[in-house]
Amino acid sequence: MERSVNQRGFSIVSHNLSFYNGFREPKVILLVSHLGRSKRERGETMRRYGAPIYGKQFVGNTDKKEVHDLDNEKTGKNECQIDEIIRAQHARTFNPDTLDQAHREGYDNCAYCIGGSKR
Repeated sequence: MERSVNQRGFSIVSHNLSFYNGFREPKVILLVSHLGRSKRERGETMRRYGAPIYGKQFVGNTDKKEVHDLDNEKTGKNECQIDEIIRAQHARTFNPDTLDQAHREGYDNCAYCIGGSKR
């Protein structure tokens, strides 16, 4: 039996089957879904595709005037907390979706996901 992980994070388990009559069947490949790994461990982004984010990378917290990078979101207890920002209706996006645009609009970097906060 062989194990490997493909680019999408699926574990590939392959096994050659043989029967008592001596005939060999083709290799059987099973895809085991992500094996309980988090999105970050699978190399996927943490972007949200519903309102009000719509898949954007940079999200501003209008309450704290802080910008977050969803491709590098930190999900610890006292870190980014994007879901709470959305629930409180303090989330906004930038056009264009760049860190420079957020800075031009007066937003400071999140200390966790971007670093270099001026506060």
